[in-house]
Amino acid sequence: MVHGGMKKMIHRPYEDILTLHIGDEMALLDELNVEMKYYIIVYMEELGPRTAFAYLQSYDDKENTNNDIGMPYAKIAVFDDLPNEVNGIYRDPIIGQYGKYTGDK
Repeated sequence: MVHGGMKKMIHRPYEDILTLHIGDEMALLDELNVEMKYYIIVYMEELGPRTAFAYLQSYDDKENTNNDIGMPYAKIAVFDDLPNEVNGIYRDPIIGQYGKYTGDK
């Protein structure tokens, strides 16, 4: 599946997706206001060996601005074995913010 446009993606280790199912709730720390937000997994896609997407729908309908999978969703969680940081750039904004504020870059 080709994914167009700019999507909000969250990076997680591949092993985490092995315990998840469509309909499960996923909690994420909002990187802007450090508030816990909850999403429902509405679709899962295996992209290759040890690489998968989980499409997350917000309880707040205004956040579900993407609809390229046939249903609205807010974010995509990417599950793979790649590191969170590559050449000083964090793939996961929450880990990046943590490193910035603790000095652990």
